[in-house]
Amino acid sequence: MQQIDKLKALQTSQAQASKTLFNTVVIHVGIEPTPHYPKVVQNGVKVKNDKGEDVRSEVSDGWTYTFAEFGTAKKVMIVLKQKVNLELLKAYKIAGLGYDLKKANLLFIDSNTQISEY
Repeated sequence: MQQIDKLKALQTSQAQASKTLFNTVVIHVGIEPTPHYPKVVQNGVKVKNDKGEDVRSEVSDGWTYTFAEFGTAKKVMIVLKQKVNLELLKAYKIAGLGYDLKKANLLFIDSNTQISEY
């Protein structure tokens, strides 16, 4: 049983290792937050439907907020556990682990997320 626990821990750490730590300044441009539904994972593997698409959970784990990165206007999406009050065109500092999707001109931050006024 210990061996299985070690393998699961290793698999989780490898998944986190592919993420990048972001710490950037963004501008709230008025896009309303949407519920975030995480992908379903069983035994460390994403579950796929019969069409080969990732299956999403039926239970929301937070809210996805969309911003524009200051200086580049790159789209930044961040998942926060709770809804927060944001002011239009105000600068915020965000941080967390996520992905830089260069072809989509997008930062997606979904782990260890933080937001504060800049």
